[in-house]
Amino acid sequence: MNEFITSRLSKGNMLFPTKVSISDKGVEIKKSGILSKKDESIPHSRLASIGTNLNMLQFSDIILTDNSGEKLKIHGFKQAQVKEMKELIYGYTHK
Repeated sequence: MNEFITSRLSKGNMLFPTKVSISDKGVEIKKSGILSKKDESIPHSRLASIGTNLNMLQFSDIILTDNSGEKLKIHGFKQAQVKEMKELIYGYTHK
């Protein structure tokens, strides 16, 4: 399992960074807040596309779209992390 954590310096992640775990089963996203916690899991079979917003000077995003068209944008990663996540997910979905 590979884990990626957003930077605390990125918008919306200062106190509670988002954690993304990628395994052979799918992608798991964990977001925490002061009084809440949100966990989402997307199996690889439900992923329709993987998009990225790469920014040289700021933090980058990964955008996951499921088969129903729902998009999940996760902000606050280094550019290299986003590229690695995309490659990992493609590796699992194109076996």
